[in-house]
Amino acid sequence: MSVRLIIAMVLVASVAQAQPSQGGGDAGPVSQITVTGARKGEKLPPPAVTIDMQTDDSAIGQFVSVYPDGAFQAKVSGQVTLNCDVDIYGLAEWCEVLSETPEGKNFGRAAMTLRPTFKVPPAMGPKGPIRSMMRIAINFKAPNPQFDTMPASSSAMPGECGMGGKPCPTSWIKNNPLPRRLITMLDHPTWAQAPSTADWNQAYPAEAGNAEGYAVAHCQVVKFGGLSRCQITKETPTKLGFGNAALLLTRKFQLTPDLAKPRRGEDVWVDVPIRFAPPNRGEDRMIDSPKWTYGFDAERAPKVFPPEAVAQGVSTGRGVVLCRVTIGGSLTNCQPQAAEPEGLGFSEAAALLASTMKMNPWSSDGAPVDGASVQIAIRLGLKKPQN
Repeated sequence: MSVRLIIAMVLVASVAQAQPSQGGGDAGPVSQITVTGARKGEKLPPPAVTIDMQTDDSAIGQFVSVYPDGAFQAKVSGQVTLNCDVDIYGLAEWCEVLSETPEGKNFGRAAMTLRPTFKVPPAMGPKGPIRSMMRIAINFKAPNPQFDTMPASSSAMPGECGMGGKPCPTSWIKNNPLPRRLITMLDHPTWAQAPSTADWNQAYPAEAGNAEGYAVAHCQVVKFGGLSRCQITKETPTKLGFGNAALLLTRKFQLTPDLAKPRRGEDVWVDVPIRFAPPNRGEDRMIDSPKWTYGFDAERAPKVFPPEAVAQGVSTGRGVVLCRVTIGGSLTNCQPQAAEPEGLGFSEAAALLASTMKMNPWSSDGAPVDGASVQIAIRLGLKKPQN
């Protein structure tokens, strides 16, 4: 008897891939960016949020680093419209590119690389913030080169000055373009190690009271996957210590070894979103969009198809389990929930399979996963024997 199993919920994320940016460079990405666009004749509604990305942030240079290289050199501005799954905290956990202007300049790829840094006002329901799909417009402002005024006595004067009776200017202007950082940005990192809930609670700044906080650390990946040279590129609210708390937590992160390897000789960098909640609030946290690093054991699947279902001639069913997440992202204490059909052992079979799964230890909403719960639905089906 062979068994076919499908994860039925939208909980399974693709394996992490690094997206080369070459400072947003024009080389093909590891994970292809597709512009979905509107159907013919369809007029898209205006975006709910607009984010302006500058290129002259001399302190950090984050946006310069992801600006598409060809567009940067040509001093071309761009706009991208994303359709994003925005959670109750206002974080864009998943996005797709609806449009990019001008086309073919890789602004869509740059916007997707910056996705972890977005924090927008969430949609509101009758009882408060709700998860929703939201259109977000990203404006990229063309670089603004700096100009230096040089005195006439400078040795760098134009070569023909004073020759043949040509007058020399009293001063001249020298173009000083912004420097480029050639890097590889990781857009969906897989962590071998991440801060635990205990680390997260301990890092919460005492001066923050009971405020919710958010910070993004922009870090270089060093040998063996550790993080270095971390700088805070976003902090809200400010002056409550969330930026410093985030920097402390970056010491606890370590990427999987395959993502730490340089590509094309460039440095590897990553943006780490960190959400802060007042510690020990006693709420049961749920992981809504886990990123799975290990699935269930396929070789074990045929052994767990419920014999009760086979006895009644039922060839397919859906089981639901609620599991607790441990440090490192493994699942434990998986409890069967409602099944379809009920009473034939499908949720019990799902619990056995879920116990072998493992998720990224840092969630897409910027928090540790250990101690939280996750609900998983698994559909089991018997393959019809081939004649």
